[in-house]
Amino acid sequence: VMQRSNFTRLAVDIRVAKLARDIRNWYLAREEYAGRTVSWPDSLHLASAILYRAKEFHTFDGKDSPKNNSLGLLK
Repeated sequence: VMQRSNFTRLAVDIRVAKLARDIRNWYLAREEYAGRTVSWPDSLHLASAILYRAKEFHTFDGKDSPKNNSLGLLK
């Protein structure tokens, strides 16, 4: 995937890390998710896409069941 011309590698900076934390905390605070949240890698992926205004967002969710009781990105 990283060899494709449409792939951009981004560094995780403080803005991305803080938004990823906020995303995880948002789900943890909701009773309907019963203490579950998105994984750290998924939250970093999503936060990067939001902050860098991605036009497309690709995930491998659905290929495997979510790990460590996380919500995954598709839900």
